[in-house]
Amino acid sequence: MVKKPKGKWRMCVDFTDLNKACPKDSYPLPRINALVDSTTRHQLLSFMDAFSGYNQIKMKEADQEKMSFVTSERLFCYKVMPFRLKNVGATYQRLMNKMFTHQIGRNVQVYVGDMLVKSLRENDHLNDLQETFDTLRLYNMKLNLSKCVFGVTAGKFLGFMVSQRGIKINPEKIRAIMKLEPQRTVKDVQSLNGKIAALNRFVSKATDKCLPFFHILRKTFEWADKCQQAFKDLKKYLASPPLLSPSKPGEELYLYLAISRATAHTIIVLTDQPLKRAISKPKAARQMALWVIELSEFDIYYRPRTAIKGQAVADFIAEYTQTEDKGADALKQWNIHTDGSSNKQVGGASVVIQTLDGDKIQCMIRLDFPTTNNEAEYEALVAGLDLAKVASAEGMVVHCNSQVITSQISGVYECKSERMKKYLEEVKNRIGSLKVTFVQIPREENKCANRLAKAASAEFMMVPDQIRDTKSARLRQQIAVHNNAFKDFCSELGIRNHYLSPAHPQANGQVKATNRSLLKIIKTRLEGAKGNWPDELPSVLWAYRTIAKTPTGETPFRLAYGSKAVIPAEVGLTSYRVENYNKDKNEEALRLQLDLVDKIRATAEQRLARY
Repeated sequence: MVKKPKGKWRMCVDFTDLNKACPKDSYPLPRINALVDSTTRHQLLSFMDAFSGYNQIKMKEADQEKMSFVTSERLFCYKVMPFRLKNVGATYQRLMNKMFTHQIGRNVQVYVGDMLVKSLRENDHLNDLQETFDTLRLYNMKLNLSKCVFGVTAGKFLGFMVSQRGIKINPEKIRAIMKLEPQRTVKDVQSLNGKIAALNRFVSKATDKCLPFFHILRKTFEWADKCQQAFKDLKKYLASPPLLSPSKPGEELYLYLAISRATAHTIIVLTDQPLKRAISKPKAARQMALWVIELSEFDIYYRPRTAIKGQAVADFIAEYTQTEDKGADALKQWNIHTDGSSNKQVGGASVVIQTLDGDKIQCMIRLDFPTTNNEAEYEALVAGLDLAKVASAEGMVVHCNSQVITSQISGVYECKSERMKKYLEEVKNRIGSLKVTFVQIPREENKCANRLAKAASAEFMMVPDQIRDTKSARLRQQIAVHNNAFKDFCSELGIRNHYLSPAHPQANGQVKATNRSLLKIIKTRLEGAKGNWPDELPSVLWAYRTIAKTPTGETPFRLAYGSKAVIPAEVGLTSYRVENYNKDKNEEALRLQLDLVDKIRATAEQRLARY
């Protein structure tokens, strides 16, 4: 039982094992900054909190016994959704989004159990509250009146003070920093940095102000004069915190960029244009000469742009963002995917048509004459246009993964081959009366048509009724199948079976080396009594973990916990650290060593690399 700040009690149950067995619900929670920003410019606000919100959702009867817990008297289980259970936040947020689906963003904002009713005009607030109460009554959601405030101009929402004028820092967070004394341990400095990070939005040049605090975390802890002065300056700044006020619609905004000397880095420009050549030669730049002079003082490197994920997303948004009217036109178009394939004897073409209703028509065409791959692509294109015309399609988008074909149709590439010119004329004759858009797509996006084209161009296509009568030499392929019935079937057709060995990924061998060392020690300890190895295993593991290894120079125990182990034999003997043991000082030293364990591991890693 845990006592709440207002005197009530909360019962806590350990659901660690149950939470590990439950899959994670990835339902997204709203962004707190966006919710807080949306409260500005509203004349009246009402803050509401659900009464034991999670407990208002009933659990499925079959799952109730999974949340059983034992007390000194008997066995109990929850009939409602308890706290501390995995995915309860996502489940509750999904419920609130469903309840207020017509109000969220208009006059209501919800973050899990915290609800805010907002009104741009004071006269509309009663109507907004009435609408909200009707929704709560419809879903039988109860409120905690002790935490509700109605019809106010300002209040606390999600840790920020919000009002019509703007957003301010929560005074409680400022008082928490003002009451702090000079920091004495690494843990205290980490806690201070966490408190400042929560206020980062309100602190101008927060990196410069907190730079001394970050520096002492990288080396031996020492609260120097610079840290103390930065601490005083931070308190002085927070004594009069700023107000984040909203902008007015139509107001011009000015963007100011400030670069700190402490955080300046080399600038790497990724581009597919010859900027490096133009910047490095002012004479060739001509009108860009002034820019060349201005940029020469900065540390700028130019590299060719690669297909990074962020750039791909930006290009996608820029190229495919469309208005509502364009989106409506796109929905009225048929989608046609074509592809062609060829070999020495035959070729194949495939067409996949998606109608306006979402139905798919797949067509596979076998070309029983020698053909090139580009000719097979044209054959598929002609067949697709003919099928679309027969189906009375007026507007269509043709997707083809051949850059040559799409470029020849658009006029970017010149068609030189006589046979290709005839194919191009056939395509242009068919698209004369149709609204056709040709789009080149990657082969990965044209898998269905590609698979059909390869099947159509196969050297031999087996028909089910003719399989046993076929004795063609082309079927003498190498198939890795381990089945007696299938082996007999293949032997009748002249097919040879070959078996492959499985491939295993190569590891670094550390696990095997560790197990080999442990086995060697166990064999030494057991000598002839091989059946007693379970009794000897704990002492063997303890010995292995407390002996320094040559490559790293450290024991596995210290790499894990940051401190040297006290062996059992030392506890019974007289030594300095055993005789002068102090519980409080020992715990403080252990916490400090845990903070510095990353440095120990980095040093061991460097030594291992040199070894």
